[in-house]
Amino acid sequence: MWLTRVLYNRRSKFDPLWNTFLVAGLEDGEPYLGCVDKIGTAFSDTKIATGYGAHIALPLMREALEKKPQMTKEEARIVLINCLRVLFYRDCRALNKVSLLSLLEKFFFLYYCFLLASNCNHYERRSDYREWYRIGHQLGGSQFCCRL
Repeated sequence: MWLTRVLYNRRSKFDPLWNTFLVAGLEDGEPYLGCVDKIGTAFSDTKIATGYGAHIALPLMREALEKKPQMTKEEARIVLINCLRVLFYRDCRALNKVSLLSLLEKFFFLYYCFLLASNCNHYERRSDYREWYRIGHQLGGSQFCCRL
């Protein structure tokens, strides 16, 4: 509630904080996942994505939950990694380094930080690929595209 008031107050002064906050925790012993946007609008749901993920990843998560409503943690982790991989391929400014967290009763548990497996070999077939690769190296880039 406090976060919604702060963001709404800043928005009313025409000086919004350009952030969207995801809030996770336990409420009355049950898992809670909520979202507050830059104008103070708040909602909670069982699955939330922000930005581009709301358009791409959220439908993938909904589809997976329709197929199997009671997922194990490992199955949910696989769905999330698939969503992150799709988002990585769709956003030219994204990094393939991600972290996954799990909410337990008293604390957050960090699974691990890892790099998404990716393959940008399709760029080699483009006629302008070699030119962009050369320019990237001339500008000081140690790698181009998502080469791992």
